[in-house]
Amino acid sequence: MAKPSEPKSFDAVTIIGLALAVAVLVFGQMQVSKRHQAEQAAAEKQAEEDAERERIRIARAQAAIKPTIVETPGRPGTPEGDVKPKAVVVETPDISVKGDFIELDLSCRGATIKNARLPLVDENAAKKDKKGLDILTEIVDGKRTFGIQRIEIAPAAGNRLVLDSKSGTDALDERIWSVKDSGSFDAAGARTVAYEVVLQDYTLTKTFTIYKNERVVRCDLKLENRSQQDVKYMYELNGPQGILLDGPALDPKGGAGARVTIQAQLAGRARGEQGASTAEPEVKLVTTDDAKTGTDEKCTVSYAENLWGAVKNRFFMAAFVSLDQQQLIRIVASPLVNADKKDDLRFTEPNLAIMGRRSEKSLLKGTAQNDPYALYLGPADDHHIDVAEASMKKMMQAPADYNIKMSIQFFEMFNWRWPRVDWLARQMMWVFEHIHALFGNYGIAVVSMTLLIKLCLHPLQRKTMVSMSKMQKLQPELNKIKKKYENATSNDAKMKMTMEQQEVMKKAGVNPAAGCFPMLIQAPVFSALYGIFNHAFNMRGADFLWIKDLSIPDTLATLSFWPHTINLLPILYIGLSFLQTRMTPQAVSDDPQAEMNRKMMMFMPVFISFMFYSMPAGLVLYFVVSACWGMSESWYIKKFLIKDTGPVLATK
Repeated sequence: MAKPSEPKSFDAVTIIGLALAVAVLVFGQMQVSKRHQAEQAAAEKQAEEDAERERIRIARAQAAIKPTIVETPGRPGTPEGDVKPKAVVVETPDISVKGDFIELDLSCRGATIKNARLPLVDENAAKKDKKGLDILTEIVDGKRTFGIQRIEIAPAAGNRLVLDSKSGTDALDERIWSVKDSGSFDAAGARTVAYEVVLQDYTLTKTFTIYKNERVVRCDLKLENRSQQDVKYMYELNGPQGILLDGPALDPKGGAGARVTIQAQLAGRARGEQGASTAEPEVKLVTTDDAKTGTDEKCTVSYAENLWGAVKNRFFMAAFVSLDQQQLIRIVASPLVNADKKDDLRFTEPNLAIMGRRSEKSLLKGTAQNDPYALYLGPADDHHIDVAEASMKKMMQAPADYNIKMSIQFFEMFNWRWPRVDWLARQMMWVFEHIHALFGNYGIAVVSMTLLIKLCLHPLQRKTMVSMSKMQKLQPELNKIKKKYENATSNDAKMKMTMEQQEVMKKAGVNPAAGCFPMLIQAPVFSALYGIFNHAFNMRGADFLWIKDLSIPDTLATLSFWPHTINLLPILYIGLSFLQTRMTPQAVSDDPQAEMNRKMMMFMPVFISFMFYSMPAGLVLYFVVSACWGMSESWYIKKFLIKDTGPVLATK
């Protein structure tokens, strides 16, 4: 009967393995030292940041009316001839509109959304501060949401009117528009702010409709033709010009590091046979790197129905929606130049802007055309987007499904969408939400989900451990066969040796590859969980025991020296994994290469923990609970299922 091998003392292979593991861990942590230094600075400057925010609020509230002199085009044939008379246009203060879910600052300069904020949302999710979260602002000077970059009005005869962002004070995003504000929400919970500007024989009006208890803003762009001839017109309209990260100014990534990026999603689809289509759109993912180096095709959608363009941070999004499916000829994502603001790191992140180009439209003399758009501002999750899309359908003359929630993508790799992993993540989120409804805590949901997954995998794990135990007992027999052919050099002899070893393992019911099956099955589960804790809105700010936020590392303390933070869960995982490895049956081999591989596997938890050190706490919690389950499972299987009754191969 083969006996389990006694623990061996540390040898050169063991020492080298430990040294390599520690070296990799040290090198990796040095690469993230800058992020930890920023976290330390954030703690020191939090009070200063709050004071600056309050100062800005007071300054906006006390903004004085500024008279601005601009030139307005004159009409040919007037007593002044073609001379452009000067007119004084008064620049009014920004109009602030506060609803239950969004707060906006509207500017008469360009008739644009200057700032947008989500009230009662945690700026720092780990602190549950309820300060509100800035989501849109003027990241690049002059680029604001719903600004008109370019407009062309072409009469059948005469001069074409062209205004673009290079037209100086004539540019529509720089002009001062006259304003008419309803002043308050009406009985239906809507407030309108209308801006108007005169362009020779044409009047352009932007009407913003803000709803008290919705996350949707409507913008109607109306062009009135007061000339004596028919015209054709087109324009380029800004969607959201970037989005701010969802953390405080000095630590906007919340310790999540390189996993936090800004992306755009563009959606369009072919037109159905009966007019407007109800099919799911094609959604194109655009990263900041794509926008900088990619082709126009990679950063543009151009279909018969161009529906929406969204720019997203980690948990929130701003989506520019064309309420008439066929009025835009294309939607484009373009890069924004980073601002150098050391006191607000949200501006230094590479960002993206959305723009829609209106298809050429005929406009008869004496008539007007109204183009409706909408802007969604809020969490990037199915529930909130479904509610918003239902509201937008009421604004459409021909309601249709826009499938805006297709912009939610839990897992991505190499900038590719992974629909099967997303599907698995959504099913797991469904389970998370139901467990959360039962216990009221997502940490308990993570523990419960882990136990459920491990319970489902137990039959396979049990079979694997029994097979590994048998493999350990078979080693003397396998070594005899190997010794029999140790002097053989031909390929035929080596093949024969392998066949004899396989025959022995087959008779014993041993599968040498059995240990890989549980890992392969858990790979998509790991990918789905990785996506959930990185992108699922419900995980933002979810706490459990000492963990303040399951979506970021569980930092217990910040240090002034390496490793700069103490994250408990990865450290727990190292210890538990070593214990679990010692409890798991392993086949000891006389082959030095095989023995080295076995010992290297003992140090795999160190490598994994290096990867996990800056991972979301919820994901590491899953592996900690898995390790605890694995230890209990190993004890149970060794105690009750692995019977040491003698050699595996019975002799006749």
